[in-house]
Amino acid sequence: MSVASINIGKHIDKMEDDKKKVSAFPVRVGQTFARYANIASIVIAYGVIFLSGCHWIFSTLMLLVIFAAQRHIRSRSIDQAAPRCRAQGFETFWPTWFSGFCFYHNRMFGGLFILGIFLDTVARKLMLPININMLGAIASGLV
Repeated sequence: MSVASINIGKHIDKMEDDKKKVSAFPVRVGQTFARYANIASIVIAYGVIFLSGCHWIFSTLMLLVIFAAQRHIRSRSIDQAAPRCRAQGFETFWPTWFSGFCFYHNRMFGGLFILGIFLDTVARKLMLPININMLGAIASGLV
């Protein structure tokens, strides 16, 4: 779902071109709904990981992805229309405003997700004498 937000953001950014050639999701539903669907896809990604931990599919080591939430909060500007010109301080995202913020968030989210899966797998394979959920709490406290 986090990666899907990049694709949605990309098509919001080039919505005017898509109206002429491609009937992408943002063209069909409108920019406002597409922006909220983009935010929802990011929030759902966190929700799936949280629920997976609650149902013991993953250990709490997967909760490392919560540290990427700071980037999602910083990218809250995706819930507003893109500025017409380069916004000061955000020159690196222009003109890919929405997809730029989504890439920024997903870079950290994806890295922490893979790290969490790796740590979860190693902890399960080594059958550590410590409770696997205590490991998640310890790792989250250290980071």
